[in-house]
Amino acid sequence: MSNPIQKAGLLAVVIVSLAGFYACQSKEAAPKRAHEEALRFDSLVRINQGFDTALLSNASDAYQEYVKQAPNAVDAAQFLQRAGDLQRALGHPQKALDIYQRVVTVYPRTIPAEVALLSRADILENDFQNLGGATEAYKLFLEKYPNSKLAPDARNMMERIGKGQTDEEYLKEMIRKSAGDSIPS
Repeated sequence: MSNPIQKAGLLAVVIVSLAGFYACQSKEAAPKRAHEEALRFDSLVRINQGFDTALLSNASDAYQEYVKQAPNAVDAAQFLQRAGDLQRALGHPQKALDIYQRVVTVYPRTIPAEVALLSRADILENDFQNLGGATEAYKLFLEKYPNSKLAPDARNMMERIGKGQTDEEYLKEMIRKSAGDSIPS
């Protein structure tokens, strides 16, 4: 292969092949790196004793990036739901609502979707004082997940909203009922 054109052609083929190989490696490695990052932040959030807004925000971002990189991963729904929880803890209820909606839409047959739908109802009720929206979310929950372990909670919350009770009033009523009305109003 003394022809310079053949050498250049062979070199071009090798370079393109190597570039393709490394591009594939990079695409395969990205979800793994995102998962490792999400797990790292998950550990930090669990051991952190204070309310570190930067940590929680970075963890939420890492969880969402992982789900973006590996949407079909077994734990994707769980990490996305946690991202919503962190956004809510950070005082960003609209961001949490949006993330929870993604969990319900993309991963509808998962426990994180059940939790996310109840969390949406709670945000609508308590953060936005949208009782109608909260009631609709609880109804949707009961339609989608009638046999869920969380269904009684959804029914109780709908009942409480229907009675116009605050959380505190509802809890007092439940305690009174369970104690046989021995606790004064």
